[in-house]
Amino acid sequence: MDTWQSYVDRDLLGAGLTQGAILGTDRAAWSIRAATPGFTVSDAERETMLNGFEDPASAFASGIGVNGGTHLTIKADARSLHGRKGPDGVVAARAGGAIVVGVYTNTITPGAATSAVERLAGQVGEHHDRPHPGDEDPRGNGMPGTPDL
Repeated sequence: MDTWQSYVDRDLLGAGLTQGAILGTDRAAWSIRAATPGFTVSDAERETMLNGFEDPASAFASGIGVNGGTHLTIKADARSLHGRKGPDGVVAARAGGAIVVGVYTNTITPGAATSAVERLAGQVGEHHDRPHPGDEDPRGNGMPGTPDL
């Protein structure tokens, strides 16, 4: 059985992104479910992302923050946020009780990065929508410690 970390490693890094994470969206208990080493998303950065999904215009005003830096928002809607910072970019996709985030450099195309992030978000979202006996998260946000995707 895979862990959330194995999905980040295989589906994001394996696709050519340089960093990535699966974040919980429960505002009462923010959590990073899995992340590449050194990748950080502060509570404020996650809140800004969540606000961007709820009000895409706000993402254009605030940008997309990861690792303490801000990417200029180039696309935002209820499902995904896309940003650029020089030759680098970030894609965040909302999936049920999670946000999948991927950072890329000019070694991968923005389209390939978007496909990888959105594909993993789809898997996470499908997992979230199924009932899961024995899920470890009592808040019911659909993100157990070990997925069965």
